[in-house]
Amino acid sequence: ILMRDMRKRLKDKHLELVLTDKAQDFLVEEGFNPVYGARPLKRAIQKYVEDPLSEELLRGRFHEGDMITIELKNKLLVFTRKKDEKAEVSATT
Repeated sequence: ILMRDMRKRLKDKHLELVLTDKAQDFLVEEGFNPVYGARPLKRAIQKYVEDPLSEELLRGRFHEGDMITIELKNKLLVFTRKKDEKAEVSATT
């Protein structure tokens, strides 16, 4: 639910967000706490996804039409981008 909300906000900015299975497992592991419910998961998403992604957006690393993939590499979440070919084609016409 939390990631769906973030994807919706990004879609409004014409960005797509994709998490690999390993990245998703990492977030679940970091955010799992049976006592506190979803609060730790929300904090993990903010710490590892929302805050770093916001910084990258402010730096101008990602642009309209990009697909942002989040992967787990060396116990860190890494953001990569792929330009949407459809957006590129429509920009030239």
